[in-house]
Amino acid sequence: MDLKDNKKISSKKIADNSELNIPCRNLGESDFEGWLMKKAGGHGLKPISWKKYWCVIKSGNIYCYKTSFESSADYILAIKKFSIEDADEKKKIAFRMKPHEENSKSLIFAGDSETDVKKWIEMINLVISGVDISLKKSNLKDVIPDYEERKRLYSSKQPIKERKQYRASAYIAAEKETTALTGGFNTRRGSFNPQVKPLSNTPETDD
Repeated sequence: MDLKDNKKISSKKIADNSELNIPCRNLGESDFEGWLMKKAGGHGLKPISWKKYWCVIKSGNIYCYKTSFESSADYILAIKKFSIEDADEKKKIAFRMKPHEENSKSLIFAGDSETDVKKWIEMINLVISGVDISLKKSNLKDVIPDYEERKRLYSSKQPIKERKQYRASAYIAAEKETTALTGGFNTRRGSFNPQVKPLSNTPETDD
């Protein structure tokens, strides 16, 4: 993905971009990851806002998702096409990713603490310098767990989509378990369908 694509993505999400359609789960073990806030707005009449993303460094790219459960990324940034600078932002500890290509918009990210921001800057600069940070991960003290552990640690409840999928699969499994019951189809369906009171033949009338 070139910087022109990055610039387009920064202004508007491209839903049909195949490169974005990578579920966070499918990235597998990351080189580094965590929460960052991305600055948006501040141009013309559009107010400044900060949007939170789960960001994953993998294979020289930064993948930005709304949560760690998303099926597609909002942004994919090729790290080596940027340089890192400190960003002076009010009430935020931030850094700037400045693209090498002229007339391309810089991206500003902020972390929850100075320690978090320093780690991100360190990891990004290592990628820029050509260091394979996946080899250094085993030496890091604060290694971020994999997807399944993230799901337990960072989510207060199971995502709605996964709950629906679980209920559907549980329903199908339970239905299969009743196939050995005697009495035919109606007996097998009895535990799933509530009793419905027969409708009266007399039409309803308004008082």
